[in-house]
Amino acid sequence: NISKGVQKRVNSAVRKLNYRVNLRAKSLAQNSTNLIGVIAADIANPPISKFIDALNARFHEKGLGILLGNSRNDIHKEFEFLDLLTSRKARGIIYTGEKISDEHVKKLNSCNIPILVIDQDHEKLNIPVIVFDNYQASYDVVKLLLARGHREIGFISCPTEDKHAGLLRQKGYRDALSDNGIPFNKSLLQYA
Repeated sequence: NISKGVQKRVNSAVRKLNYRVNLRAKSLAQNSTNLIGVIAADIANPPISKFIDALNARFHEKGLGILLGNSRNDIHKEFEFLDLLTSRKARGIIYTGEKISDEHVKKLNSCNIPILVIDQDHEKLNIPVIVFDNYQASYDVVKLLLARGHREIGFISCPTEDKHAGLLRQKGYRDALSDNGIPFNKSLLQYA
């Protein structure tokens, strides 16, 4: 217990001397920082940039900052960012990469800090993931367009090698067409 008088004198000295906490020393003492690492495949992607902006606002409310790594879909950069964030004692990492390979699984599973993977999954991944229902979202959009009278519905797809986005979105598109008696027209399918 610290008396009110001592607290008052310390706070007065802090203001007078414009004291700032040495975050590096504090992180060494606590073996952690107030940083959350975010590894993004492409920050120019509008949904990803909006997601990062929302994360930043929410973390700021909690007294946390983000350290952002833009890998530009380069697995080596992603691994460099993982190593950097681990060595900088980030409190956690949010990974929003394009896909999870066996190399990713090995690297992500071996990190000694909490990691959350967004919109990707792998059967050997032993960390939490949040996966969007890409199939249902695509199916619902096509169904809505059909209900509004559209019959020639184009689809711009990411590569189907991305099983959790490209493959499932394309399957939702095709199934919605089929379930509504509309034949699939390959000329209406394009890859980004």
